[in-house]
Amino acid sequence: MWQFVKRVVARVIYSIPLWLLLVLGVLAALQTTTVQTYLASHATRYLSDKIGYPIDIEYLNVRWPDYVVARNVRILDREQNRMIEVGELQVDFQWATLIDGKNIFLDKVVVKNGSIRLVRNNRVKGLNIDGFIAELDKLLNPPRKTKRKGPPPVFEIEQAWLNNVQFSFDDQRKDTIRDGFDYYHFAIDSIQGLAHHLRFVADTIQTDIENLQGQDNRTNLDIHRLTSQFMYTRHSIALSAMKLDVGNSTLGESI
Repeated sequence: MWQFVKRVVARVIYSIPLWLLLVLGVLAALQTTTVQTYLASHATRYLSDKIGYPIDIEYLNVRWPDYVVARNVRILDREQNRMIEVGELQVDFQWATLIDGKNIFLDKVVVKNGSIRLVRNNRVKGLNIDGFIAELDKLLNPPRKTKRKGPPPVFEIEQAWLNNVQFSFDDQRKDTIRDGFDYYHFAIDSIQGLAHHLRFVADTIQTDIENLQGQDNRTNLDIHRLTSQFMYTRHSIALSAMKLDVGNSTLGESI
């Protein structure tokens, strides 16, 4: 009996290093960009199928404990056209404040070499991005049979830095305005700036824009500075408390 007990104890002792090696091996593998990118591709494929908008990430590097870098991020709209692209996305967060109940908070996000293309046509109701926001809201805030108690979940970014970003709007239902600024079809290039308290709540996006700069592609008109409180919903886009220095003019109003 004593010999049997010794053999069992010896096997347990000898097996401990193997388990440790396996655990350490898994942890080491999770530190590599190859494994992280592989897991991210499966996660984005699942998300794409869930919301109906193709999402792709070519490179992901999670630098423990609180920093993430993603490169070549692409999101297509329902017509398979490029809607959002990001050359490099840097995310800085703290585990202690990342998730607060049903809310999510990020400290800092940096978007480098990105583009946002908003399109309106007769084939899709509203802007191409409206459905994407609605599907994300359903995913984060699924419908309930009973009435919801309390406010909806909040996804907030304390600071969102934009570095060489392009924003374009194309209302394909409208003809081109050839004299003056064509507000149905325009693109603002080389956007630099900061957005404070970028909040996503249900179908609403809110942020405080600070010192945003850029250039209109068609007229080469320089936007020297845009400071405003921005709000977007499926029904409206509003800029309040706006101060805009563009070309040789300064505008201050709400639109």
